[in-house]
Amino acid sequence: MTSTYLGKPYYPAWLDNLADDVTEEGAAWDGAIQGAHAVHEVVVAAREIYEFQDFHYGGPCDENSFLEDYTASVPGVPIHVIVQVTFDAAGKPSASW
Repeated sequence: MTSTYLGKPYYPAWLDNLADDVTEEGAAWDGAIQGAHAVHEVVVAAREIYEFQDFHYGGPCDENSFLEDYTASVPGVPIHVIVQVTFDAAGKPSASW
């Protein structure tokens, strides 16, 4: 699978700096995923099932959040995703959805 932004390889830097108590919510599952290890594993696993992942934007949204806007394909089905990552007082990602 290829992740690109403006034609160049893309990897979400926030993914490797998660707060211990981070939570993640999404339309693909019921409830929240909790904890740095679990959130990291889910994001990495999701990226593995995409046939491609093209980012249209990845950057600051306001003073304490980061926005990603991308399209992907999950075995032949196109999807469009917007992710907002919120940072805690220590600057670590504490929530994403």
